[in-house]
Amino acid sequence: MTQNLLDNALLVDSFCSLMQCDSPEQPVNIIDFIKRFVDFDLSAVFLYSKSYRPQLLFDSLAAQRDVESDLKVYMAGAYLLDPLYYVAVEQEGKWGVNVLADVAPDNFYETEIYKTYYRETDIIDMVDITYRCDEDRVIDLSFSRCKPSQRFSPKDFNALKLLEPLLEVLLTKLSNQLTIDETPPLHKALHSAMENFGSSLLTAREREVVRLILGGHSLRSAAERLSLSESTLKQHRWHIYNKLDVSSQSELFFLFIDALSNYKDNTEDPLASYHKVPST
Repeated sequence: MTQNLLDNALLVDSFCSLMQCDSPEQPVNIIDFIKRFVDFDLSAVFLYSKSYRPQLLFDSLAAQRDVESDLKVYMAGAYLLDPLYYVAVEQEGKWGVNVLADVAPDNFYETEIYKTYYRETDIIDMVDITYRCDEDRVIDLSFSRCKPSQRFSPKDFNALKLLEPLLEVLLTKLSNQLTIDETPPLHKALHSAMENFGSSLLTAREREVVRLILGGHSLRSAAERLSLSESTLKQHRWHIYNKLDVSSQSELFFLFIDALSNYKDNTEDPLASYHKVPST
C-alpha cells in the first residue's frame, strides 16, 4: 500500500461503480471495495442505534454458521455485553477505529459472548471502523484476521485512514437507504432489564459485580473498578452464584439471556418475569 492510494486507478474505478449502484447488496459491495486495499479473512456490517437493537446488514460467515440461532441470542440482549457495541454507540466523533484487544475487558476472552461469536473462527485480530450517520445511528464495519494470518499492521491502518474520504461518501449514501424496522423498539426495555437484572434477589453492590462479570472483567479488574479487594469480590461472587443458583460465568450468562427473553415490565427484575413463566 502506498501513500498515493487515492490516485490508484483501481480504487477510482471501484468507487465510481459503487456510487452508481443502489443494490440491496451495497454493504457487501463496500466490504469488497475495502478488501481490495486491506486484506482480511472475515467481515460484518452492523447498523447500531442508541434507540434500537443492532441490525445485521452483512455477515461473511452467514453460510457457515447457525446465524438465526446466534443472531437470536445476540439480539435478545447479548449485544449489551459487547464492548465494540458500546464504543461505537458512545463515540463522539464522526469516525472511530477500534481494535477488540484494546477495548475488551481483561477476561472478555473467557466469556460466553466471545466463545459464541469469536473463538470458533480462530480470530487473532479484529478491527471495527465506525461511522456516525447522525446523533442516533452508527454504521459498524468489522474486519477480522484468523490463524495463520498476521495481525493488522500500521500499514493497514494507514490504508484505512486514507480510504476515509471515500468511505464517508459511500456510507452516507448507504445510511440514507437504511431504515430501522422494529415495532415496538425493544432496546430501551432490554437496557432497563440489564440494569434491573437480579434486583429482587441481589444487593446493589452484587448487581454491579454481576454486570462486570458478564461484561468480561476478571476478579482483579472488577475489584479495581469497585475499589474492593479480590477476596471481597470472591465473597460477592459466591453470594451471587448461591442466590441465583448458578455455578459459573457461563450459567450466569445464559440465565441473563433467558430472563431477558421473557422481560415485560421496564421496572421489574427480569428474573421475576422469568420465574413466572411456567415450565413445559
